[in-house]
Amino acid sequence: MEVCLQEWRKAAAGPESPFPMLNGLYLEDSTIRRSLERHPLGDRLRVSECRHGLVIEARQHVGVLQLGPIRVRIQPKMPTGALWAAVTYALGLDEIIRHAPVELDMAGDFADLLALMMLQESERLWRTGIQRGYRETNEWRQPLRGRPDVVALARSGPLTEAALPCRYHAFTADIIENQLVLAGLGLARQLTGHLPLRSALHRAHQQWSTVCRRVLLDRTLLDRADRSRNRLTARYAGVHRLVRLLYEQSGLDDDHTAGTDVLPGFLWNMASLFERFVARFLSENLPDHEVLTQEKLRHLYKVIRGGPSLKAPRPRPDLVIRRKRDRKVIGVFDTKYRDLWATKLPREILYQLSVYALAWSERGGEDVPAIVLYPAVGGVHPDMEMTLRVRGATPRQIILRSVDWAAAASRLGQPQVEVAERWAGVT
Repeated sequence: MEVCLQEWRKAAAGPESPFPMLNGLYLEDSTIRRSLERHPLGDRLRVSECRHGLVIEARQHVGVLQLGPIRVRIQPKMPTGALWAAVTYALGLDEIIRHAPVELDMAGDFADLLALMMLQESERLWRTGIQRGYRETNEWRQPLRGRPDVVALARSGPLTEAALPCRYHAFTADIIENQLVLAGLGLARQLTGHLPLRSALHRAHQQWSTVCRRVLLDRTLLDRADRSRNRLTARYAGVHRLVRLLYEQSGLDDDHTAGTDVLPGFLWNMASLFERFVARFLSENLPDHEVLTQEKLRHLYKVIRGGPSLKAPRPRPDLVIRRKRDRKVIGVFDTKYRDLWATKLPREILYQLSVYALAWSERGGEDVPAIVLYPAVGGVHPDMEMTLRVRGATPRQIILRSVDWAAAASRLGQPQVEVAERWAGVT
């Protein structure tokens, strides 16, 4: 049973509900309770109950999740073509993954898009020739190969067969770079709900399993692959980035082996994708300006007398843009993945912007606006402005600005300086 939702939508049980599979299911159900206890959702997906059964409310996370007998699939609102471009651009994979293949009719599912990227990258590596390397091997052999392992021979006691322990380096394709590709194909195959894509991933998984063995996928293995990367294995960087992304967002425990166990799901935060996209888009389309990401306000707070748990926070705006010629800051930016035109502005966002406006304006004595960039829904809306009035000081400016990142993603590769200047408020 599968429930398909778009982000920020809700599915509720009821006599006339379009989701009849939710009727009669409650939180005390053993399979649902076990799923929630093993993999707490936090605020990624809200699960509650009503009179008739479950209520599932999607937030800003998209992907797929197994919730007891229900498979929840959350799709982004962005059209498939623009979503493909936005994902590859934000993740830095646009240089190797140019466009989505036309033979697969995708339905705009984020997990399917990442699985398709994984398939494309594995096929590209297979066509250009997989990497081979020397792997140290210790085994009993007859005939001998390499050099005898005297320590292992001494520990083995009397010999019972015509073989000796040998240590040698075999030139093989069974190396960590290819093992991670195989593990990533197994992950992607289990996450996708697109049957033709699942079949293609299964064939690719079978193909790669002929040259390397399955491994236990964990962060240690991913980190070791990143540390050992050199000019010969640099072409594996993109596919390893996809494997890490699939692993970290799939809820896997260290005792899961990719490709063998049932995955709890995959939930990706679209707010993170939106922030990455905006940061790179502004950096590449504002040639006369410098875009700083996660710039810390180090001296904003100072602890005079504290305790063991009191520490001075260091707020970090998502983006700070300044001119190159005089290094003057023109704006402090924060990205929020929610429709601020149609919904009420939360107080915590307003307080956050107020801190940014006060802190950055004090540096040069001039007003530096604090600007929120949020994705446009149903068209670009005019700016919404507020002023922060501090007694005895210049009023500070707070701006809420919508950006059509779907349109920008569909025109990637073309000059979009005017679009970036409107986003940044460059005059």
